Amino acid sequence: MSNISEITIDRNTTIKEAMIVMTSAGPKKLPTGIVIVTGKNNKLLGVVTDGDIRRALLKGKTLNDPVENIMITNPVHLKNSENIKNMSAEIISQIELANKEGRIRSKKVNQILLINKDGTPQDIISFYDIWKLSNIKTKRVCIVGTGYVGLTLSLVLADKGFKVIGYDIDKYKIEQLSKGKLTFYERGIDSLLTKHIHNNFQVTNKLVPDMAEIYIISVGTPVNNENKPELHMVESAAKSLAKVIKKGDSIILRSTVPVGTCRNTVLPILEKESGLICGIDFYLAFAPERTIEGKAIEELNSLPQIIGAYDTTSLSNISDFFRKLSPHIVSTNNLEEAEMAKLINNTFRDISFAFSNELALICAEHNMDVDRVVKAANEGYKRNKIPFASPGVGGLCLRKDPYIYSNASKDTSILALAARKINDKLPHHVANKIEQFSNKTNKTNPKIFLLGLAFKGQPETSDLRDSTSIDIFNILKQKGFKNIYGYDPIANPNELKQLGINTATPEEGFKDADIVAILNNHKKYMDLDINSLIKTSNKPLLFLDTWHIFTKESISQDNVFYSGLSFDQF
Repeated sequence: MSNISEITIDRNTTIKEAMIVMTSAGPKKLPTGIVIVTGKNNKLLGVVTDGDIRRALLKGKTLNDPVENIMITNPVHLKNSENIKNMSAEIISQIELANKEGRIRSKKVNQILLINKDGTPQDIISFYDIWKLSNIKTKRVCIVGTGYVGLTLSLVLADKGFKVIGYDIDKYKIEQLSKGKLTFYERGIDSLLTKHIHNNFQVTNKLVPDMAEIYIISVGTPVNNENKPELHMVESAAKSLAKVIKKGDSIILRSTVPVGTCRNTVLPILEKESGLICGIDFYLAFAPERTIEGKAIEELNSLPQIIGAYDTTSLSNISDFFRKLSPHIVSTNNLEEAEMAKLINNTFRDISFAFSNELALICAEHNMDVDRVVKAANEGYKRNKIPFASPGVGGLCLRKDPYIYSNASKDTSILALAARKINDKLPHHVANKIEQFSNKTNKTNPKIFLLGLAFKGQPETSDLRDSTSIDIFNILKQKGFKNIYGYDPIANPNELKQLGINTATPEEGFKDADIVAILNNHKKYMDLDINSLIKTSNKPLLFLDTWHIFTKESISQDNVFYSGLSFDQF
């Protein structure tokens, strides 16, 4: 925005003084060839252009005459609250009317006055400025946080033609991205990074003023040891953005947060630190990420985008932006509805998984195969689709979001917390089965080989955060098992070593193993020559297949005990 106070004069200013003001505007990078005339309380009275001065002098006016004698009252202008979509139509309508009434001498209007609600002038803009405001792809995007959520969104937006800046306080991450190197695996993201780094996608660890028009906060929102949400990263991001945002910018919160965070935490910080007013000077919305790891690129282009906004203008502006990404916008009545909608997606999934996992624990009391029970219940019965049980529910979002959801009510939320407790039992259940086999077969210091250490196998991911496989490994260590090896087709071996896991290939892991456990459902395990690998193991061998990758019939060797989550053969 221009500092138009330097080209603002009062009605008694002489024509000569107005010319001096006009002449000084260029070096100051202010609008040239025009001055604004204001009166009491800085209310707009009119404008004077260099053309008005020339015509006035030709008609006999002197340089000492006041500008009120030659100014154009009721100039072509826009109200600052005008919806961007309506700007062009409104200006054309005003120009037609002004020309008809003789207030302007030509329809070629180059400068347009922007007026505040109280009638005071705010800025002078051009048709180019209006086009730039209305063309969403001319807006620069800064994404705060280049983790899984932020980076995938950054690269998809860059691929859509936006100029994107990825900001992160992690200098190592920024250095790696600047070199075109990823810090995690996600299908399809490597080619996008190679294509767009230093082109449509830039990275930085410094926020500076006027670096973007759209800012998206995509930082982590962990829960603490008491399972209460921590918002310090969101608060820090909001404080940092408040120092650089300008009038007309949009701020979008994408992080998963407790209900009320946008309005009660982010909004006050932005207004206090920036001195700007939401809904007038800047726009605010909550637009959650809902992609699944392993399919983020695909789902960013296809999933409906939920948007809850501070006001109708924020909703309109930010919906226009996301329409370049998603064909389907789901608008909510307010910020809080959108925050809750995000939370219930993951919480519902966690609860549904908990039902199946509780079923697995019950079936285990009867040595019954839970997968066969679920298949029987689902076959031909279209009213519900019961998910299969698993060795726990892992992943950063599914494990923390139910706690954030429960934070919305001190007394009412019971089901989500109960589901969390059930799902947290499964890693202990798996570790107990391994311990029971070891005790029954009198194995001393058995070699245990764990396959599948990322939190899930399909869609494939390298993410080890909140993986139930890592939980099982740690529980086994607590039980005194020391000879443990691990393998994952995707996870970074260096990250596994940092967690204290000895890595091994399938061939190395099976050789002389006493216990083999498959802990996620990666498709690559189906390519293993499983019986040849088992031949190299010690006998008796526990083959614990928690995902039913194989069948009892396919393991055709003596002294090999094929077991699942809810049944044993030892």
